Amino acid sequence: MTGRATHGHTRGRTISPTMMSWLAMRNRCYNPTNEKYPSYGAIGVTVCERWRISFGAFLEDMGERPAGTTIDRYPNKGGNYEPANCRWATPKQQAENRVRSFNGRADRTHCPSGHPYSGSNLRLCPNGNRKCKECERQRALASRERRREVENA
Repeated sequence: MTGRATHGHTRGRTISPTMMSWLAMRNRCYNPTNEKYPSYGAIGVTVCERWRISFGAFLEDMGERPAGTTIDRYPNKGGNYEPANCRWATPKQQAENRVRSFNGRADRTHCPSGHPYSGSNLRLCPNGNRKCKECERQRALASRERRREVENA
């Protein structure tokens, strides 16, 4: 046998919705250039080894993707993609299962200036927002310098 086994989920260059979901799931968890990677792979969401290496195993556990659904980690409590916590869900079901965040930019890994939101550079506010300590230091330094200039003028 030559080529890759697709379990009948490709017709020429067309890929089935089930296989598209499997490919997208793996891509957002393991491809740093994927636009959704910051919300998945960068925060440690992974795909169980059985599904990661085998579309056949994924198909066996999940079955065909019903029309109007996509894969959903349920309940979404920060778990990984694995048979025990995944289902095919409608957009409405997924919206109800979403993790709510006070900060609409919770998926950002860096501040607008490019400093990482991590470790000693991260300050969490009571409202759930994140602040970059390096940017705060730079703003405070600039403010002190402006005051000194006014005093010395």
